[in-house]
Amino acid sequence: MFLGFLVAVTLVCGIGAFYSPAHDPTWWNSLNKPVAMPPGWILPSIWMAMYVAMAMSVWLVWRSAPWHRTGSAQLLWWTQLTLNAMWMPLFFSAHRIDLAVVLMLVLIVAIGATISAFRRHSRLAAWLLAPYLAWVGFLAVLSMQVWQLNR
Repeated sequence: MFLGFLVAVTLVCGIGAFYSPAHDPTWWNSLNKPVAMPPGWILPSIWMAMYVAMAMSVWLVWRSAPWHRTGSAQLLWWTQLTLNAMWMPLFFSAHRIDLAVVLMLVLIVAIGATISAFRRHSRLAAWLLAPYLAWVGFLAVLSMQVWQLNR
């Protein structure tokens, strides 16, 4: 089943790769960006590490108990993964930085809820999501700054 979760996060990673700054480089390059914006070459590596940790996390919960005990926690995981998949197209294709920021704030809440639910089944699973929460929080701040700099 780990492979199935890995495929799911890989699909989301693929969406992110398609809807990246390369999707519309003219628009992306025209934006004012905050000084804390990391170089573009490092982002795919960070995301790949986050996605592998996410897959490992949900797999640990999945194997910890039957569905009737872990199902709600797993549904939270699928919810945050869906929100994650929606962010890049909203930001880089629709150019709706404002809505992307709102979506990221909802994503942060969903990740926090997932961590809380996972903690009941596996502390390691919860801890595996902590860097992801921090990373999305950092990206939310950067997105807010991009929005403010380009209004």
